[in-house]
Amino acid sequence: GAARSLLEIVNDILDFSKIEAGKMELHAVPFRLSDLRRELEVILAGALGHKPLALVFDTDPALPDVLVGDPVRLKQVLINLGGNAIKFTAEGHVRLHWRQLARDGDLLHLCFEVEDTGIGIAPEQQARIFDSFSQGEASTARRFGGSGLGLTISQRLVAMMGGQIALHS
Repeated sequence: GAARSLLEIVNDILDFSKIEAGKMELHAVPFRLSDLRRELEVILAGALGHKPLALVFDTDPALPDVLVGDPVRLKQVLINLGGNAIKFTAEGHVRLHWRQLARDGDLLHLCFEVEDTGIGIAPEQQARIFDSFSQGEASTARRFGGSGLGLTISQRLVAMMGGQIALHS
């Protein structure tokens, strides 16, 4: 567990450094949304442990199964968001909802939402939740762990993909 935590921190720092240096590149390739979903189900189900949580995937049936994009970086963002939802939710559910917002020829505008029944984030903490090395408050870092880079990296990756990330609590 300690080795895995250390590896996650090192990888976050490396990704953050690449993004800051402008060296992070996205690799657009065809991928199956159903494969991405299966991979996320396995990874996030493993993060549940023994928590009484329902992990729910809600995919818009209008979405095509094959998309072109960077599935590795999309999965990284969804693992960060889903993992945080699981980490900060003691009971209830974590729901990943994927839907199509618009279509412009071959270009799709998608929305990936992660909803949970967790502890929420105080309004004064929301403004800085995407800041580097920042977590809601010091007690959160001590209690739940983490480097405070996951949301920053996610925000920047989403921006590189032409999207935006937002929080509602």
